[in-house]
Amino acid sequence: HRRRGNIIVISALLMVGLIGFLALAIDVGYLYSVRAELQRSADAAAIAAAWELIDKDGAAGQQNATTLGTNARSKASQFASLNGVGSCAPALATDDVVVGYMANPANPSDPLVATPPGGMPNAVQVRVQRTSAQNGQVPLFFAKALGHDQAELEAQATAALVSSFIGFESPADGTNLNILPFALDEDTWDGLTTFGNDSWRYNPSSK
Repeated sequence: HRRRGNIIVISALLMVGLIGFLALAIDVGYLYSVRAELQRSADAAAIAAAWELIDKDGAAGQQNATTLGTNARSKASQFASLNGVGSCAPALATDDVVVGYMANPANPSDPLVATPPGGMPNAVQVRVQRTSAQNGQVPLFFAKALGHDQAELEAQATAALVSSFIGFESPADGTNLNILPFALDEDTWDGLTTFGNDSWRYNPSSK
């Protein structure tokens, strides 16, 4: 029997499986990359928005929860768009940013609730989406041959202010504290130093 052209037939039959493997390797890898970018955008937006809950510009004691919430939402939108997701500058929907109150920010499972009457917000939750309703779905490549043109992804992050610190004390055994260094932006530091000539330092005797 003549076997001429068998390879063409076999190749055509195997092409479906080949495209499936390409879709798994390339499209799924791309989705994981976009998912990481979504999380980065949400993290940056939440942290920037939480920082806005510190009323740096208003007069002392004159903070307004509504104004702080508005500023936080604006800052969240700004930083979300600055962190692109799959060549897209994501925009945030109204319900993508929740400004509220966490009773115990040190507990990640502590719920974010509405700010109590007369209280001040201390946490911001941000969701960044690539869906049909917001920013468009993530386009796929080889998966189109299998009937999947796009995929929906989203990421969420919560940032909260912890204001219960009263100071740090060096461990008695001489080891280091398990804390990360912190920093202030230059404008905030310059504003702080205009209030006096304090020269804070560690006193080994009084600790």
